[in-house]
Amino acid sequence: MDITFRQTAPTTLTLALCAVVMFPLFWLAYTYAVPTEDAVILFEYARNLARTGVISYGHSGIPVEGATDFLWMVMIAALKRAGVPEFLSALALNFAGALIILSQLKDSARKIIALFGLLLTPYLYAALLRRLYPLPHRKHASSHPFTGGFSCCA
Repeated sequence: MDITFRQTAPTTLTLALCAVVMFPLFWLAYTYAVPTEDAVILFEYARNLARTGVISYGHSGIPVEGATDFLWMVMIAALKRAGVPEFLSALALNFAGALIILSQLKDSARKIIALFGLLLTPYLYAALLRRLYPLPHRKHASSHPFTGGFSCCA
């Protein structure tokens, strides 16, 4: 067996394991969480940029500065133009970023520790609580006592 393979195989396996653990949680967030506050505002800017090519808020088409994360807005707008919903774009970019961070760590133990850190975000657990305690009579999750304080990862 090649010495390079022996050194990279456990690292690749650990990274794959991290992806397998993270993917269902990100999908859970996409399925059950409701983006709020700054995320919704940024998604509106990204949607308008994808649709009209103008950075604007609302349907006025008048250029308005206000998106706080320019590169993030541009990346979400590019994915929106390709047909990917804004919230899914944000989660997919976060998922990719988490995998990039984990891939840069040298040993498996550090990857696992970093994975636990990534999994401690309250947004994923807000989505889980929304799944466990559905709100059929309410339109928005922000009025639910378990999910009202959390905002999106935009």
